[in-house]
Amino acid sequence: MKHFLVLALSMAALCGIAMAARGTAIEFGQLPQKAQTFITDNYSNADVASVTKEQDDNDYDVFFTNGAKVEFDRNGEWDSVKGNGISVAFAPKAIQNYLNEKHAGVKVVEIDRDFREKEIEFKLADGIEIEFDLNGNFKRYDR
Repeated sequence: MKHFLVLALSMAALCGIAMAARGTAIEFGQLPQKAQTFITDNYSNADVASVTKEQDDNDYDVFFTNGAKVEFDRNGEWDSVKGNGISVAFAPKAIQNYLNEKHAGVKVVEIDRDFREKEIEFKLADGIEIEFDLNGNFKRYDR
């Protein structure tokens, strides 16, 4: 019986740690101004379901009722956008043109921006992944 109690308490402690690492719910107005502007400019027709601040790295996650998610760094710059049929209106024009010309009609389901690697990766609904530099120049396909 003592082993069971120790195990149960250990599991409860681990669950508590895991929950704390996920983040703390915050109000939309507590996001950095850049993140608020990005949301109002690009998601004006979507309803925000929740906003969290990650405690380990001070990043922010914004979840929408339509299932989309946008991740921001501590300064409010977007890092990642996930959803079904993401608008690419905020991407550099060169990327928008490339996607319209080469992949017309294919939905974008994820966009990841990596400042260290100096690239933006687009994942399409058909499984294709395309990498661009931060200026929007095509780099390569990643299948």
